Amino acid sequence: MGLTSGTGPFGDRPAGRFNFEPDPPTGSVLYFDPVPYRLRGLFAGEVVFDTVGAKLLYETAHLPVYYVPEEDLRHDLLEPSGTQTRCPHKGMASIRDLVCFFNERVDLELDGQALERPVTRWSR
Repeated sequence: MGLTSGTGPFGDRPAGRFNFEPDPPTGSVLYFDPVPYRLRGLFAGEVVFDTVGAKLLYETAHLPVYYVPEEDLRHDLLEPSGTQTRCPHKGMASIRDLVCFFNERVDLELDGQALERPVTRWSR
């Protein structure tokens, strides 16, 4: 269950109740949560990042995604892309000094345990 999807507290069919009516001004909830574990990302067998400073972003109608401090990236393995995405709630998809990878395209390990890749429209 995600906080912002399905029956999560901020999803479109919440299973529980608040003692107030959440009414975000944009119609979408963003919840940014520090990850208290070591997170590693691998691509083609190479460690692209290794961090204890990740954040998890929950957003209405989306699966949660991890954001990684830019300083924890292996810049020697990465190259800039001209691709940009726009979100009606976050604007240009950028968060200061943090980088996000599609969970569908990177192998993630949380405290040494492999996470399953979600299957979405961004999967290959």
